[in-house]
Amino acid sequence: MKTVLFVPADSVELYGGKFVVVGVFDTINSDKLPTILRPFSMAIKVLGEKPDHGKTYDGQIILRKVNVRKSLFELPIKLRFKKGTISTCSIAVMFPPIKFDTAGIYIFELKIGSKVLSDSKIQVVKIKTTKKKK
Repeated sequence: MKTVLFVPADSVELYGGKFVVVGVFDTINSDKLPTILRPFSMAIKVLGEKPDHGKTYDGQIILRKVNVRKSLFELPIKLRFKKGTISTCSIAVMFPPIKFDTAGIYIFELKIGSKVLSDSKIQVVKIKTTKKKK
């Protein structure tokens, strides 16, 4: 299996096997921490090899801070490959709001069993706000 697309976005829809993706992001800016990221989506497209054709695999998307083993969030998914000469699996995954306690780099991992197929990093940044003068 080879991951072709694995990105977080504000909105992802599948129409006729094609993605409509709005607002791809890799940074979350917040003036206070902890912060809660509103519901968002992820576009995932995996190219299957010949042995994958017609099969379904249980997997998961794991969110964790880089260099930290403990996950912040886990979402089970299913990858279903069609039969045919070229077999792909395209899914749009919806996430609930997720709380980020600290600034830093976080990583989404796409896993099938113990194998990480792909990852996508996002950075949480605490921005300084300036007070308006009266």
